[in-house]
Amino acid sequence: MEGNMAGNLAIQSDFRPEGYFHWSEEKKQLFIMHKKEGIPLADIAKDSGVSRSLLSRFLNEKGYSPGEEHLKKLQDYFKKSNHWEEDQNWIENIEKLEVIKTKCVMQVFYVLNTAKEGNGFGLITGPSGCGKTTAVKMWLKDHPEEAIFITANGAMTRKAIVKRIAQALGINSAGDADSLIEKVARELTENPKLIIIDEADQIGRVDKLETLRTILDETGTIGIVLIANEDLSDYILQISVDKRALARIHNRFVAFQKVKMPTEDEAKRWLERVNSDEFAKNRLIWLLRLNDGRGGYRVVKNMLRTMFKAVGNKKIDSDLITSDSLRALVLSANS
Repeated sequence: MEGNMAGNLAIQSDFRPEGYFHWSEEKKQLFIMHKKEGIPLADIAKDSGVSRSLLSRFLNEKGYSPGEEHLKKLQDYFKKSNHWEEDQNWIENIEKLEVIKTKCVMQVFYVLNTAKEGNGFGLITGPSGCGKTTAVKMWLKDHPEEAIFITANGAMTRKAIVKRIAQALGINSAGDADSLIEKVARELTENPKLIIIDEADQIGRVDKLETLRTILDETGTIGIVLIANEDLSDYILQISVDKRALARIHNRFVAFQKVKMPTEDEAKRWLERVNSDEFAKNRLIWLLRLNDGRGGYRVVKNMLRTMFKAVGNKKIDSDLITSDSLRALVLSANS
């Protein structure tokens, strides 16, 4: 389905003909100036030095190109009329989109390092798509043997959580919850590793948090970092107030950071190698900073992945980024 929808992006609007997004940049610019801006071919021919007949053939004949000499003349003309951008090493697939060190990244690194060195709980909260998990994975690349990473879900019991930790440590995961806690604690005492739990709001119940605290206390040499939405921090604070006996969970926290969506400057830096017009770039920046679940890095990456399939490193414009087929595909990918 994805391939079919990506192919459908070739037809975008009333003035974009089929195949437009696979045209050369010279043909695109000629089409925009003549069809969208209404500049007569005779005027373009006069100012560029390329004959009107060649321009007409280039514009209307499929597969025709006027040759390097005439293309160079067109490029020079487009540059003089501010319709051309020099090659800036544009990327053509999502894998080449580099991760940048944002404030979020630095906050996440702080919690991970502090929890690891302080042998306590760390908590990272923030809206979906703000880059929490991506930042953790950056840290893990630099500390591959120093931590384990697991993802929680709402169906996990106490035993399931400890079993997942045991499996990540590479030890026998058979047995009941209490025996598993003993195995995990013994392994972590001998080979300390930071435990990182993503989607930790899914296990935000007292009995499950108490299980993690038990592992933390029995080893005394590790840290546990929870990555979650903002509700978990409120819950942990509340249980320490409502149930004094459970304040020991709250008291084990040595680092907490509440991260936010990227700033406008951070969004611009992340997107600087994406070839797009001003409208498309501003749209992507707005979506990156949107914190209501409809935006963020994950949503924008899905959009870019689809658009790169359609245009490669050619320019992403307003018609492509607002197309119904792109919107439907992104909504499907994020549902």
